[in-house]
Amino acid sequence: MRLTNDLRDHIGRVTLEKTFAKREAWLKAESNAIAELVYNRLYEPTDQHKMQALGNGFFYERSELYTQLPGKNFRDKIQVQLNSSHRVAARDCEYKKPCWVVPENEDNAVVRRIMNLVEKRRKLELDKDKLRSTLRTLLNGVNTMKRLEEEWPDGVKFYAHTKLTAPTKNVPAVCGADLTAMILEFEE
Repeated sequence: MRLTNDLRDHIGRVTLEKTFAKREAWLKAESNAIAELVYNRLYEPTDQHKMQALGNGFFYERSELYTQLPGKNFRDKIQVQLNSSHRVAARDCEYKKPCWVVPENEDNAVVRRIMNLVEKRRKLELDKDKLRSTLRTLLNGVNTMKRLEEEWPDGVKFYAHTKLTAPTKNVPAVCGADLTAMILEFEE
């Protein structure tokens, strides 16, 4: 049986998910930690207790917050995600999302942490794009699972669930060993 575009897409998704799972988990945890910090900077503990004391319906609940670094444009807001929904002030509704503008005199550690998150997100997306392109080149160069196994034997953990065989004569443009080396580099 031939390697269909659906199978190629599925193998690509599985490969990306497994390759970048650790980095995405770290980014999510860091985003949650920064979101808690942002929430605590937006609302003083006394205000948080007052908001929690009132019944449901008085306040919106949100899990996404925004932060803006000093000297940056309003469009350059950074989204961070809380683990669960928290109550936010009535002024922060579905149309105006809560945003903490980092003051000029803020601790540099906080700014560095936020900038590190932004940089790691950007690097992850660049690495995903690079791997996705290489995967697409390799997968489009083979027509059967047998040929894929010949060209990329180290990738069996990404496509073992799709065991199909049929002969083919096409030669892929990317070497399977190069793809495996790229994945190992990105998994760091």
